[in-house]
Amino acid sequence: MMRETKLESMELDDLEYTMLVDQTSNILVVDDEDVIRLVFDAMLADASYKVGFATSGEEAMGLAERDDYNLFIVDKNLPGVSGLELVRRVRERKPESEFIVITGYASYESAIEALRLGAFDYLEKPFDDLDLVREKITRALDRQRLTHENVVLADQLRSVHKDLKHKLAEARRDPAAAAAIETLRARMAQAAQSLQEAHTRLQALGQNRLIPPAPAAHILALLGQAWQLLTQPEQGQPAPRPN
Repeated sequence: MMRETKLESMELDDLEYTMLVDQTSNILVVDDEDVIRLVFDAMLADASYKVGFATSGEEAMGLAERDDYNLFIVDKNLPGVSGLELVRRVRERKPESEFIVITGYASYESAIEALRLGAFDYLEKPFDDLDLVREKITRALDRQRLTHENVVLADQLRSVHKDLKHKLAEARRDPAAAAAIETLRARMAQAAQSLQEAHTRLQALGQNRLIPPAPAAHILALLGQAWQLLTQPEQGQPAPRPN
C-alpha cells in the first residue's frame, strides 16, 4: 500500500483503493482434462490465489455470471462452447478480466486468434516449463491489477477536479482561499501528468503483452506519485522519477 492508515479512519475512496490492491486474485481454470486441472491445482496450491475449475465453456460462463475472476485460463479445445468463443463472450461482459489460452503444441494459428480476441498470452501443451507458466500467470495478473489501479486513480482525479471547480467559485470572494486553490491546481496538474505517463506506458506494454519487472516498477512509481499528489499534497514534492 502507498500509505499507512487505520481502517476505521479511511475515507470511502481510500477503502476502495485498499480493497483493490490487497484483494486476493481470483482465477478460473477451464479445461476438460483431469490431468490439466490437477497440474494447475498443484501448481497454484501454495500461491495467494483463489482458484476455481470448470470442465466446459458453458460451466465457465455460469461461474463468470456469479463471480468476478481476475484471470481465466482456458483450453482452446473445449466440448460445446470452444475456448476462443468463451474468451469472446466473457470479454464482452467482463472486459476487465485477463485471459490465457491453452493451445496444442505449435498451434500458432489458434494462439494468434486468441491474442486477437484480447487474450493476454497463450500456453502450449504439454507444459514443459512450469516456471514459465507461473510467470505468465503473474504477469497477466499484474497487468490486470495495474489497469484497475489506473482506473481508480483516474476516477479519484475526476472527483478532485469536480471539487476544485466548486471551491474556485467560492474562492473568488476570498484571496487567501484562492491562493490555496491555485496550489492545489498545480498539484493536480502534476498528478495528471504522472497518470498520463502511467497510462501511456501501460498501453505500450499491453500491446506487447509483456510487463518485465523494471517497467512494472516504473509504472507503480508513477501511480504512487499521482496517489501522493492527490491525497497528501502537504507532504511536498513527489519522489524523483526512477531510472
